[in-house]
Amino acid sequence: MSCTNQQKNIGLALHNYHDTYQSLPGGSVWLVLTNSAGGTPVTVAEWSPFTVLLPFVEQQARYDAVLSISVPSGTSNLHDPATTYTALTGKCPVFGCPSDSNFSGADDSLLTRTSYVVCKSDVLNNSNGWGTGVNIEAARPRMAFPTDNHKGLEAITDGTSNTIALSESGVLPPVPKPGVWSSGREIKYAFSGAVANLATSNGIANCLATVDPNDRRLVKGTTAGTAAGQYQARRGYFLYSSYGFYTAFATVLPPNSPHCGNAGPGAWGMYSANSYHPGGVNGTFFDGSVHFISETINSVSPGLTAAPKQELNGESQYGVWGAFGSINGGESKGL
Repeated sequence: MSCTNQQKNIGLALHNYHDTYQSLPGGSVWLVLTNSAGGTPVTVAEWSPFTVLLPFVEQQARYDAVLSISVPSGTSNLHDPATTYTALTGKCPVFGCPSDSNFSGADDSLLTRTSYVVCKSDVLNNSNGWGTGVNIEAARPRMAFPTDNHKGLEAITDGTSNTIALSESGVLPPVPKPGVWSSGREIKYAFSGAVANLATSNGIANCLATVDPNDRRLVKGTTAGTAAGQYQARRGYFLYSSYGFYTAFATVLPPNSPHCGNAGPGAWGMYSANSYHPGGVNGTFFDGSVHFISETINSVSPGLTAAPKQELNGESQYGVWGAFGSINGGESKGL
């Protein structure tokens, strides 16, 4: 119930944002920050949609603190600065699921975590919102939160009650200090990197194969790192980042599935919705309603042999779950 209420608040914030700006937030936001050396302000990219929702969830002071950050001239994106700014640390309770002890266990010296993730439709997605290496950000026909582009609710032609806006995912365990790998291997927050051929007909099988066959709660890799066969515990690591692995999911694999990428956290891949609620996840739809979605929902078949579609019109190939992710696939499917 508490998690449902948290998501309702974020869903209401989306609507209030839309009422104010006549659009939804972009999937990767640009903010203008102060130049630490004085002179021309610095435009910094790759902020998450959650960043600009802060004033709409009674976090105006936190948002003002973000906007007051001073960065060096030449800083191009959020992940450039070597300094961890105080304004980007500390818990923000509205973005934490009460059932996730890793969120509540994170101390205030850490980067701000998030249990909640926005939907990047039913396609493979990456940090900056592009498809598989092709800059098609202005189109992104299936996505409500494209990079550097804003869509209104009118773009959701499948219906706001049939299209999911956000869901949840487990947060990585607290780490001793920045740059230190966490030892957690749970598929709720661990990410298998350098997974081969994700955008081919073998992609679904390759991602599902990253789960430990002896303990389905864990990823198969036992060593933390960035190489093939290794894992990174990074889900929910940074509320302010638009990197798909930190703050987004796609309706490709069903809830409580693994996360896979072709490289590190900034890479494109299959990012899933996960939770500590038994049997599924909570999801907020664009009409503001919150529903519990079973992990057994009609979705992708492990035997799917077609390569994942990228940015095409038409019905989702990932069943009802995939249909929830696309905004205009022509599928009016509901729970």
